[in-house]
Amino acid sequence: MAKMLWRAFSLGFGCFVLNVCNFAWPESICLLITLVLFIALLVLTVVAGISGFKEWRKCSRFWAAPSLVCLVCVVAAFFWAPPIGEAISDRIFERHVIEYSKVVDGIRNGTISCQTPCEAEFGFIQMENKPTHVRALLGARCDDGGVSVLFLLNTDVILHHEGYLFRNFGTKSNCNPGKMRSELDKYYIRHIAGPWYHFSD
Repeated sequence: MAKMLWRAFSLGFGCFVLNVCNFAWPESICLLITLVLFIALLVLTVVAGISGFKEWRKCSRFWAAPSLVCLVCVVAAFFWAPPIGEAISDRIFERHVIEYSKVVDGIRNGTISCQTPCEAEFGFIQMENKPTHVRALLGARCDDGGVSVLFLLNTDVILHHEGYLFRNFGTKSNCNPGKMRSELDKYYIRHIAGPWYHFSD
């Protein structure tokens, strides 16, 4: 039983830490290992439950402890790890927010241009020196002087889009309806502070 407890703690801790990393900065290898550990944890829960019921309950009052530890680890990994990872992600963003703000100012005053017209809809931004960890930039100018900018992060997860959004325009702005709004509806958007948001799909 002691060995099973040790395995449960080890798998659970690994799954928890890696899932924190997945939300702080997603990487393919972390996602893959997290999936493997999660499956192993579920298998261990069943094995520990069967072994406890058949063997350990004859000699210990804590025969259910290994399977309970596994279940707690599963809950921790998928309910407690995400907010911790998001908090770490926000701290990373705060370290680079000045770089991002300079891009926003450049788009607003016209010193940074779009590859296509970006009036009330997102267009790719022409920029050689992008902010740290940013793979692509999309921006839109609004008729009330507001702007919206997507900073797409450079992660290696296939078909995954994640980054930061600056959104600052009025309710009557031409940026509210139309193509730009439908573009934003594709993402899960989480507010960080002020006009800054984190987005992912």
